[in-house]
Amino acid sequence: MDFIIKGFGEVTEETMLEIVRIIDRQCFSDEHHDLDYELMLHRINKRTLCALYQNEELAGYIEMLPLTELARGELTQGIYDVEDLKPEHIAEYKQELSRVTLYVRSLAVLPEYNKTSVSVRLISEAAAFALKLGDEGINVDEIVTYFTNKKLEKILERKGFKQKYVSRDGLPIYSLPAEKIHLFV
Repeated sequence: MDFIIKGFGEVTEETMLEIVRIIDRQCFSDEHHDLDYELMLHRINKRTLCALYQNEELAGYIEMLPLTELARGELTQGIYDVEDLKPEHIAEYKQELSRVTLYVRSLAVLPEYNKTSVSVRLISEAAAFALKLGDEGINVDEIVTYFTNKKLEKILERKGFKQKYVSRDGLPIYSLPAEKIHLFV
């Protein structure tokens, strides 16, 4: 397959509109395609999305956000609500940050690409970006996420994701420690 990647930091507001209009409406419930909310999150940190195209057609994307200390504290205390992300939960990438937890909020692939390598490619792009942040002097200590797809959950557990936290509403939140990120590139 011929893939075209718009990497982290390359996704424009126009691409964001395309993601919400094309992918989110097919893959998520109503609250996930609120364009104003998604644009607000994107404007806080423009390096949170990676989109994948096949032959110039949008096939999927991954959204990975750096969490603030406030969000990290809520996560470790079990009061973080993965569905209620607020602007104060998103950090900017700065070298002076002592550590960064990256939160994979969304991984969405159009149904016609479900049996292809699109998901794997997007996960690989996210891992490569996390490693690149380390090269920029930004200390990534873990990647966290929760799963709604059981097949993907099993695959990622085999690669090193382990349940570490529980959200306020009881969802298991999985963590991949920094030393295992390279396994996904």
